[in-house]
Amino acid sequence: MTSLLDRAVDRLSASVWPDVAWRFSRINGDGYPVEFTYSTASAAVRFTAEVAGPEVDERRRFDLALSLLDTPPAAGVESVRAMQARGPLRFGAWVGGGAGRQKVYAECPTGTESGWAIPGARLRMIALTSGETSTEYYYRRNFLESADAGYLLHRCGLGNRFRDLLDAVERATGRSTEGMLLPTDAGYSVAETSSGCAVSVFTFARSLWGSDANIRRTLLQLRDMPAYEKASRAVAGREGPETLHGVLAWIVAADRPIEWRISLRPSN
Repeated sequence: MTSLLDRAVDRLSASVWPDVAWRFSRINGDGYPVEFTYSTASAAVRFTAEVAGPEVDERRRFDLALSLLDTPPAAGVESVRAMQARGPLRFGAWVGGGAGRQKVYAECPTGTESGWAIPGARLRMIALTSGETSTEYYYRRNFLESADAGYLLHRCGLGNRFRDLLDAVERATGRSTEGMLLPTDAGYSVAETSSGCAVSVFTFARSLWGSDANIRRTLLQLRDMPAYEKASRAVAGREGPETLHGVLAWIVAADRPIEWRISLRPSN
């Protein structure tokens, strides 16, 4: 059986616009349609990928994403279809996998509302998990305040982890989180699962650490991440403002240490 990633790449390779298919995506700043994510919690490597070439309309992409999964999500499909019908889309949907799970990431039209919003935050995506009823909501909001993160943690029953989150972010940024958690290019997500909620906060790695070379050097000084260390060797000397790294995230869940994740697109 082919893997989810193989099936997604096969779709991209079959694009009628082959010269555009590997540089049109909104997953990465340079348009590359696949990225990988590495974690401090396990050696498992996750990925996010486009579901078809650039010639496919954004409104078709959610159903194309579902068709790539081994098993459809157990809930939420019809509500996502109805949501996407309410407004224009920019990317439609992506698929993701790794650590034994498959997901479809569905874009939210501007103005979509949910119960996890804080003032100034915009809901950007909803993720549904193959074979599960869990739902994850992704928001963007620059200048994410520490009090807002504390509010989300409290609502999710994770208020006792607030200091742990602040310590992790302070370790990464080298500055106090009093007042402001992340000053720019920030966002957060809330995952509703059968075992409880998890909260993540994230920013673009380049906003904190600049070039690919410095992102890699700094992260490996802070955390032991063998899979990332190996995968990122190709960018160890890559300087300049255009980076192959994407999002740096911290995930808070009950009864486990704060998880760090970093995304990196292949260097070809």
